[in-house]
Amino acid sequence: IEELLDLRRINEGAAMRLSVEHAGAGHAAVITAAMGRMTRAEQGEDRAQAHREFHGALLSACPNQRLLTLCASLFESSELHRQWSAAALQRPAHRGGRHQDVEHRAILEAVVARDADLAVELHLQHLQRTVELALAYVEFRDSDATQSNIGSRGRRLA
Repeated sequence: IEELLDLRRINEGAAMRLSVEHAGAGHAAVITAAMGRMTRAEQGEDRAQAHREFHGALLSACPNQRLLTLCASLFESSELHRQWSAAALQRPAHRGGRHQDVEHRAILEAVVARDADLAVELHLQHLQRTVELALAYVEFRDSDATQSNIGSRGRRLA
């Protein structure tokens, strides 16, 4: 998980910076529309697709197509981590602890304001939060599985 996060930090950070620096007049409308679709989408595959499109729209003004292709691939590779992060938010310890729409809106506003430093910083924080929640879910899942394999006398069940 950490290696994938490192790759995303490096590549998506660079793509975000280039996107902000090269954004044309219509870029704000594209990402605002993508944000609207994502906000209205129900959970499940519609939301996942809208989320994918929003993140793609944020980077879409980046002129380096190879970098965009790499970022899209890394985003897809992180899908399981996003699912784990969402599962962690269902646990009482994390419930209400993340407001993705607020995170997304802040990134959008930084991009629209053409503040590349802030957009990159907010995006990297967003990625980090997803990984932290995914790791919390894995830790809980693994400890829960261990507990279910221990019998009433403290011995592991076969």
